[in-house]
Amino acid sequence: MVKKLITEEELKSRISMLEIDQANEWQLLKQQLDITYDHLNPVNFVKNSIINLSKDVEVKSSLVTTSVGMIARLITKTEILGGAAHPIKQITVTILQILVSSLISKKGEVLLTKAVDLIQNTFNKTKPKT
Repeated sequence: MVKKLITEEELKSRISMLEIDQANEWQLLKQQLDITYDHLNPVNFVKNSIINLSKDVEVKSSLVTTSVGMIARLITKTEILGGAAHPIKQITVTILQILVSSLISKKGEVLLTKAVDLIQNTFNKTKPKT
């Protein structure tokens, strides 16, 4: 068996290369630790969950329907009831709110689509040429 003789310079060179590799791997480990910490941070976890939920079509549809219903109830109550506190008027407003809410819950997306179309048509009308 022939043993390879390694000079002191070769050993120093190999040691310094290994030290450089070790420093690079240590940097990568620190970066991965930071990334893992960010993903496990409760604030980021909640934020990422909300972002993922906002991409879901069913959730968006439900939120839109609920929002439209709430706005309709608010408008109905403030416009019709106003400042009056008559019991008959309050009962009528409550019944009307229930009817509007059930209509919106059943046909919310259709109503929203028609409302958006109406708004777009209103603002996109071309002016007649003079």
